[in-house]
Amino acid sequence: MHGIVLAAGLGRRLEQITEHIPKPMIKLNEIALIDHAILSLVKVGVQVIIVNTHYKFDALQNFIARQIAEKKYRGAIIKFSYEKQILETGGAIFNGLRNLNVDDVFVI
Repeated sequence: MHGIVLAAGLGRRLEQITEHIPKPMIKLNEIALIDHAILSLVKVGVQVIIVNTHYKFDALQNFIARQIAEKKYRGAIIKFSYEKQILETGGAIFNGLRNLNVDDVFVI
């Protein structure tokens, strides 16, 4: 199974926080939002996950790389889809499907 995590947004409604970190790295109950998303997909059997990125993409990619090194994602394959320009939800899903080369996918 495959999944897409939409994580490219600017997080404008949380501007005081997202000025320093991307929204997916904000913690809820001591766990980053991106971890909640990825682990939810892994829990239902998703093995390949595309994370679309844009705002502060390097910080997010480095964070995920550390999580992978610590085996937090239970062996799931995480790939990135960087958007030079934010594609909005439909564009991000379309782009993710093209990168996965599948017709069915979980989106979170």
